[in-house]
Amino acid sequence: KSNIGHLEPAAGIAGLIKTALCLRHREIPPSLHFAAPPANVPLADLRLRVASTRQPWPDGGPALAGVNSFGFGGTNAHVILQGLDDDTATRRQGDNVKSAYRLVPLSARSPEALQQLATSYKELVAEGSVSMSDPAYTAGVRRTHHDHRLAVAASSAEEFAQELGDFLAGETSGRQACNRVVSDQERRLAFVFCGQGPQWWAMGRELLSQEPVFRKMVERCDELLKKEVGWSIMHELMAEESSSRMDETAVAQPAIFTIQVALAELWRSWGIEPSAVVGHSVGEVAAAYTAGALSLEDAIRVIAHRGRCMELAPAQGGMLAVGMGLEEARSVLNGFNDTVAVAAINGPTSLTLTGPTAALEEIARSLESREVFHRQVRVNYAFHSPGLEPIREELERSLDSIRPRATALPMYSTVTGQRVDGSDLTPEYWYRNL
Repeated sequence: KSNIGHLEPAAGIAGLIKTALCLRHREIPPSLHFAAPPANVPLADLRLRVASTRQPWPDGGPALAGVNSFGFGGTNAHVILQGLDDDTATRRQGDNVKSAYRLVPLSARSPEALQQLATSYKELVAEGSVSMSDPAYTAGVRRTHHDHRLAVAASSAEEFAQELGDFLAGETSGRQACNRVVSDQERRLAFVFCGQGPQWWAMGRELLSQEPVFRKMVERCDELLKKEVGWSIMHELMAEESSSRMDETAVAQPAIFTIQVALAELWRSWGIEPSAVVGHSVGEVAAAYTAGALSLEDAIRVIAHRGRCMELAPAQGGMLAVGMGLEEARSVLNGFNDTVAVAAINGPTSLTLTGPTAALEEIARSLESREVFHRQVRVNYAFHSPGLEPIREELERSLDSIRPRATALPMYSTVTGQRVDGSDLTPEYWYRNL
């Protein structure tokens, strides 16, 4: 009030704007015409002080400010603001990496309003002090999405401004898309987490270098995994091909989990939330964490001991993906004396077989002659087979301390084929997951 007077119904927003400017410039302006408090207001006892001179914002800790708005007519509001912190600065570092593209989704209620919005963004980035992460995050996560939409992919503010200029001039390119929503029906999205097999020695490296949110999650997993297994997953992800251990299941499983939960964290930071999750085999651990059924600490414990116990298993062998139904597979498995089993029913005409390597190779030759699809899975163990029974006690004992809880969003089990509550993801469940 001492600076601009009482703005009546706009007083609250004026205080909010002033505080935001204080946080941005890291300065506290003086309140005018203040000499001393009334005798009945013990500021010192209340640990309060009125700024009588301009002063820098205190260092040490996050920059926090409270804005009160208490009106005679009954308004009772309080807002806490926090200035940009080191995490935000870290997130911006991704903008300095070449080809770190950001997707900026703009929308408005009409084509004319969309043109005006694009113009405003073009003028904003023309100032030269805007990070690409900021408009991408705010437009994607913090704004209402209207029917008339424009999406622009750009790796720099200059490229973003160029794309917006092309749009305003009626020109199109492969880095922009403009359309109108034709249906207001909500589209639901599921996160699907794969099992072991697609891992490779250099996976995730570009994301580690370009996406701070992704890297921060990998670092969290790395810290927790060190406590469980004594080695660094970050080191394994950055190892050269000649020294990579990604074919060792005790390393591959935590690596796949780490990449999966880091990807989920990255998608969520962009405002993309799943309506449900499902995971196959190893991927079910990441699904359980993403659904909120397991804390990160418990999920790390599950994946670490799952991989460790698999190394102890006598079930050396392999797995074979085949393009056939269950009934046809039964005829193929005749004569193998129950040494080969169906590990997973992926679909009506898609199965995974598990068993000794020699037996699977014989089946593969037979399928080759019949021109039936088959592909070896990159594993060294007969996952999801009766041969894993000897490690059951060790696995369940190692997971005795986990505390599963109800899921925050729907999770569908590939063990039972049903939706799970989350609290039933016990050590016994994780053995069945093997």
